[in-house]
Amino acid sequence: MTSITSRVIATLIFVGVPMSNVNAKVKELLRSEVNDCQFLADVKGSSGYGKDVNWRQIAKEYALKKADSVGATHVVWTSIKELGVLNGEANGIAYRCN
Repeated sequence: MTSITSRVIATLIFVGVPMSNVNAKVKELLRSEVNDCQFLADVKGSSGYGKDVNWRQIAKEYALKKADSVGATHVVWTSIKELGVLNGEANGIAYRCN
């Protein structure tokens, strides 16, 4: 039983580490805080079709990963929409700021 619990905890930690690294790289900004920044791309993340109480955070994490992949340092959220019960999407603008 302890072996199964250990594996579950290790899996959760392994899956959680890449998500937390994204937040360390790409920061969230308010539109009014955009200064000395270059537009890179519109980004969108979805929580998928599963039902999850934390769908907003999941959708934002996927958008942040996309922003990171284009070399962004910051994201300004343009909308966070609920698409169904406990799922949705996050839309933002990716910037590289000095």
